[in-house]
Amino acid sequence: MPNPTPEYALGITPERPLTSQESSLSKVSNEILPSSIVNEDLTDEVLGMVKDLFVVFHMELSSNWGSPDCIGLTGLEFMGARGEVIDTEAVSISVSNAQSGVEKILNGKNLTRSKDDMWMTTFDAKTPPIIMVQFPKPVAMTGISLWNYNASPELSYAGVRVAQLFVNGRLAVGNLLLRKAPVIFQLRLLSSWGDEFYIGLNGIELYNRKDEKMMLKTHNLAAFPESINILPAVDGDPRTSENLIDNCNDMDRPEHMWLTPLFPNRCARVFFIFDVPTFISRMIVYNYRKTPTRGVRHISLIVFSDERMENC
Repeated sequence: MPNPTPEYALGITPERPLTSQESSLSKVSNEILPSSIVNEDLTDEVLGMVKDLFVVFHMELSSNWGSPDCIGLTGLEFMGARGEVIDTEAVSISVSNAQSGVEKILNGKNLTRSKDDMWMTTFDAKTPPIIMVQFPKPVAMTGISLWNYNASPELSYAGVRVAQLFVNGRLAVGNLLLRKAPVIFQLRLLSSWGDEFYIGLNGIELYNRKDEKMMLKTHNLAAFPESINILPAVDGDPRTSENLIDNCNDMDRPEHMWLTPLFPNRCARVFFIFDVPTFISRMIVYNYRKTPTRGVRHISLIVFSDERMENC
């Protein structure tokens, strides 16, 4: 009997298989903060139609990290209902002091040290600048990602320290403290051992200059995508990113592993973030053991520090 023709040869995109400790299909929660509309062009009737959706986002930049007269950001991303980055090509963005260049924070070039891809404006604490983002239509949103200003060690003090976030004109998050541009170790998971849809790890250990294992906290870690729980057909799977630093690495139990989806033309990434320069003597990576084909095959390490970016 001849072998069947591969799906790719027929021009068919294979369907992502379900993966879960408990097979379950659940709706993505669309609960967000209560909202009201500030744009006079949007009537009360429209307000009723866009309840629990974002139309206008404001961010007041209340203070910086010490710069006397300027404040800035490197990047801003909005996350959709499933954790995906929302396309901002059609949005309008402006700043209250009418200075130009604020659109740079939406250009997607967030892991950079180039001031040409960052935005800076004058700062007066009595009249703090306010960034406004207007979406062309209501969107569901679950969060935002911010990258602070870091063109140089000196200019990192122009980064935003405290911000107020408003959704549709109503305060959503007050006195949000932003991290000063930090030292970042980024791991890019370039390929798996055969699985086309998922990639994962059991754990990661970092060691300091005395060769002692570092005790990492959740605020030191970020992963994109965070886990398979961003998928619409997955809810409550235990294989989340914090398992990477729970120090239970040499085992086969899924509740101590991390698994994330693979997307076309994008590699999964793990970030270790430190507020001060941090010496790391070595790193131990424990590969995914539940399904070996989902383990990481090729990996790269990029270090972003106050002085430079190094690709290891």
